[in-house]
Amino acid sequence: MMCRPAFEYEDSKQELHQRVVDNMTVFLYVYSGLEALINDSNLKNCKKNRGKINAAKLHIKSNFSNGFLSIPMYRESLNLLFSLIDQRDSDYQNLKISFTLDDCCDFNGIGLKVVYKIRNLLAHGSFSFPEPLGHSYMMPLQSEIIEVSTRLILLSAQMIMIGNREQQFKKIDLYKSEVIERNDDVDEEWEVDELIFLRSFHIQKRLKDPNQLLFDLD
Repeated sequence: MMCRPAFEYEDSKQELHQRVVDNMTVFLYVYSGLEALINDSNLKNCKKNRGKINAAKLHIKSNFSNGFLSIPMYRESLNLLFSLIDQRDSDYQNLKISFTLDDCCDFNGIGLKVVYKIRNLLAHGSFSFPEPLGHSYMMPLQSEIIEVSTRLILLSAQMIMIGNREQQFKKIDLYKSEVIERNDDVDEEWEVDELIFLRSFHIQKRLKDPNQLLFDLD
């Protein structure tokens, strides 16, 4: 028979691993959507390093040079991911190296560069599963790392879609929008730039969606 501490350890481990698996599933699902978007976008290859991810990084670099029009919360999400990885000490040193610029990539493409490395770790079975808190000298942050990485995939996809518009943004007629709050009760249509939606539909405003990021657009 197992003693009580052993039962508690197994329960904690099972709960922790289930959370990691759930976040892995979402990550891989979202990543497959990113690959489909890249394939449909017919992006120009990066001459220095070929491949669809490098093409996507170059596409983002070409349209968001020098941090221009960075997606809201991208910088914060990238900094959070670096902090989480850094707390894993030597476990993910190769991931820390990915937080650098290259010929295909500026600051806005680093998120895509890092999540590509994380995706490879998951696909090849090299992403280590955590031990419960108190049973390892390192914090069990794998679930959080994957969750923030998923957010960066979505933010990168938004930047790709914005780049695909080639600065040709349409005006959209609004009636009642959950993206843009109106301070009046007028029932007439209201025109806004399409870019506002492509930059902001991940931001929580009136809808209390736990999957949305908190950010004040005003």
